Amino acid sequence: MVSRETYYDTDPGSDRLYAEIADRMRQSLDIKETLQTTVEEVRSLLKADRVFVIWIRSDGSGEICAESVDPSQTSALGMVFDPTATEKSRRDFVNQPLRVEEDVTRMPNRHPELIAFHNYLNVKATLAMILGRPSQPYALLVAHQCQTPRPWLAEEVALVERLAPQMDSAIQQAEMYQRLEDTIQSRTAELSRSMEQLIEINQLKDHMLHALTHDLQTPLLGSIMFLRPLLKTEAESITLPRPIVARLLESQERSLSLLQSLLQIETPTNPPTRLQPIYCKRLVEITLESIKLAINEAQAQVQLSVGDRLPKVQGDLAQLQKVLEALLLNVLTHNEPGRQIIIDAELTSETHPQLRLSVRDNGQGLQPEQIHQLFDRPYLRSKHEVRRTGMGMGLYLSAQIIKAHGGQMGVESQPGLGSTFWFTLPLSPSD
Repeated sequence: MVSRETYYDTDPGSDRLYAEIADRMRQSLDIKETLQTTVEEVRSLLKADRVFVIWIRSDGSGEICAESVDPSQTSALGMVFDPTATEKSRRDFVNQPLRVEEDVTRMPNRHPELIAFHNYLNVKATLAMILGRPSQPYALLVAHQCQTPRPWLAEEVALVERLAPQMDSAIQQAEMYQRLEDTIQSRTAELSRSMEQLIEINQLKDHMLHALTHDLQTPLLGSIMFLRPLLKTEAESITLPRPIVARLLESQERSLSLLQSLLQIETPTNPPTRLQPIYCKRLVEITLESIKLAINEAQAQVQLSVGDRLPKVQGDLAQLQKVLEALLLNVLTHNEPGRQIIIDAELTSETHPQLRLSVRDNGQGLQPEQIHQLFDRPYLRSKHEVRRTGMGMGLYLSAQIIKAHGGQMGVESQPGLGSTFWFTLPLSPSD
């Protein structure tokens, strides 16, 4: 074994070669390129049969990630070492960052895994340098001689020892650049997503304004149509027939409802504040009573299939009533009169069961593109649905309320075969 005290060389040619190799290592900002450049330059310098880098992973295992090898020798690139073998090798460098072995058969403490490794690659002599601290290395630079044992020259060893800090610096520089590049890519992706969201928000805003303008102008034009002729009379006071007053009141209430839906669009994301145990059947009965007039006008047949023995749910009664009203009114508004509506409830079969309440109808059903956006944002009718009124806030707001309760909302539907709207709610802790 060569003594470290002899690793000293003052040959100007060697200094120049060292500077050129170090410069070529630093020119690359890619870690893989840096490692590959290093092993190629070192093998060319040493005229060795094989030079490679073992990268030590965070879990303690190691991998040969860069290699330069004589074509006549077996390649070791991609070989993986388990943490136990890597730790045994690390211990050899605790007291000496550089190991020089002229004949591997004479190596002290050569454990069975290392013997098998040397035999597989036909290694006769080795030169190895640790990168990082011996107590916490991150790589090993290793050179092999495979023909015969080799007495490594002092100037060769000295040059490898001098190159190690440069290699360490080049790797750290490449890692820093890689982290910077990753950060830039991540920020660029975030900016791209933000721009896409901004474009989508602007499109949604334009669509909402268009829908709102259309829906508001309809009742306003109706009011103007009734009021304008009255102003043409010469009488100081005007008496309006009851049907006209009712029509005007209906128009103004519709306009007010549209404006209120805009004001409420952000509030349902707040957690419910008046939580209490609620019987599902009681929730359904209260809701049906509140929209009894609308059900009668739509000539709908409602079938209730909610058992008395179902466990109670935990929720805000007023908010949940608003959700169920929205689902029922959605059926009544967007289907022809005389439809059948079935309301049922059941426990889910999940590990943590919830109550699933559904509203099923035999109406016209939904198109796939409608289902996709019903709950993610306010549903805005297309240009082909200009006769429909309302901005579709009800389902969006309902989904937000259910989400705030810790449940989910969904729909199953096919065109012409009706729809089933459903939502789940957590059970009351008291049950």
